[in-house]
Amino acid sequence: MLELPSRQAKGCLVAVLVLLGAVPSVLPAATGDDPVEAFLNAWCGDDPEAFATILTENFAWTWNLGPAATREFFVARWQSFREDYPECDLQVQERFGVEDGEGLRKEAVRVQFIAEHQTGRRISVPAAIFVHVRDGRLMAGWAFQDDLNTMLQLGANLQDLFSSSQRE
Repeated sequence: MLELPSRQAKGCLVAVLVLLGAVPSVLPAATGDDPVEAFLNAWCGDDPEAFATILTENFAWTWNLGPAATREFFVARWQSFREDYPECDLQVQERFGVEDGEGLRKEAVRVQFIAEHQTGRRISVPAAIFVHVRDGRLMAGWAFQDDLNTMLQLGANLQDLFSSSQRE
């Protein structure tokens, strides 16, 4: 599996947070009242209601399954995702965050997503999750993951894929 070296990955996460407007710092271990920790714990859980207290009603999320402009739509997309990956674990590798001085916290979280797909194949995919938190609730977030790596681990034959697209 191709994975960025840790120093390079840290640099990318820090660069994104700087672009978002502040100098980030490595965050200490999360506490029980941390909405980002609760969100990450709920990700591989099986309770869609867990998101009700974590996310604002108009929570906006973007990832490879497309955007979700409300908490309700996010939960529907998440449930579809959990059907594809009924067993999973999200391992947090690093968290960086900044406060804007007006109650908005921006965080970048580097994770390793380890799961069993509904086909029975196991995958391990690096990903980065970015969130905005205000008043103890997530109001926006987006994720980037290595989709090519995921396709290969699930058995995709890229030669066949590229050959068929050249014929069209």
